[in-house]
Amino acid sequence: MRNALVVITALCIGSALVGCNSKNKPAPAQAAGKAPAPVSGPVVNDHNANNDVRPPVTNPQEPTWTLKFQSKCAENVEASQCLGSYGVSIQMNGNYEVGPGPKGEVRQGTLTDDDKAIINKALGSTLAQANLRAEAHDTVEQPSESEDTISLNRSSGTTGNLVKASGTDLVYQTQSAEEAKSLLAAVRGIADKYAKNFPDDCADGANLVKALIESSQKCSNDADCVYLDTSLEIVAANSSEALVTDNCSKVTPLYVGNAELVRVNKDKILSGLDSVQTACGDSIIKDGCVNSTTFALKGVAPSCQQGVCKLPTQ
Repeated sequence: MRNALVVITALCIGSALVGCNSKNKPAPAQAAGKAPAPVSGPVVNDHNANNDVRPPVTNPQEPTWTLKFQSKCAENVEASQCLGSYGVSIQMNGNYEVGPGPKGEVRQGTLTDDDKAIINKALGSTLAQANLRAEAHDTVEQPSESEDTISLNRSSGTTGNLVKASGTDLVYQTQSAEEAKSLLAAVRGIADKYAKNFPDDCADGANLVKALIESSQKCSNDADCVYLDTSLEIVAANSSEALVTDNCSKVTPLYVGNAELVRVNKDKILSGLDSVQTACGDSIIKDGCVNSTTFALKGVAPSCQQGVCKLPTQ
């Protein structure tokens, strides 16, 4: 088994060479006092229901921030039904992460533009201040059934709990109590939309196995890479056996990988696949997929391409 990877590499060696043009003219000097333009590149979106492309990388000189939502529910409430039980992180660029779960599950993706705007509005004047205000107290009319904490971590070094709600008690370091209540409602809404029923044995379990497969394909040279059958046993390059490269499962087979890493992760991958198959049932099959695809071995060994084991034709 393996996870389909798309490796996009863009490389221009400007610092080691005189220039990138054919005449090797020196690159123009940077004007004094003028900051270089920020560099951004394509980013693969791992999990986004709306298929939105993640925003470009921000100016490295601009302070960035991460919100962390954490909840603690009553003992009789299952963790998977307690929003924020495993933690929900929201980054300035809109990327989010839920988890890790009890088995290491992680759910990642990008907020929609509307949801990102909701968070930015709720933060309001808090982000405009260099430091958080002194801790203050207030009450809420609707008692909280969980103990919720929203913390802020900024690259500028400012960290702290923006909001902590328990029962009717509200402790905050936002610029006002109303801003704290607005932020709490906004983050709870985000958690309800993106972290609900986490971990999901099917979707999040599949992502966990995909991550194991991906890590098992890393390499440093061609000698690391081997062909694999469906039982993750090594297949010789001159074998007459055909590799299954797509079996219609949402978890793509690992048919080529790093021999040592596969040996280490083999049991976890196989048991994970069994668990996902049981949890997903028929929904594990990709929409529109009817037949499996194979790759006929022709005596040519797999290769290590940009640090990933791949078929020689890829």
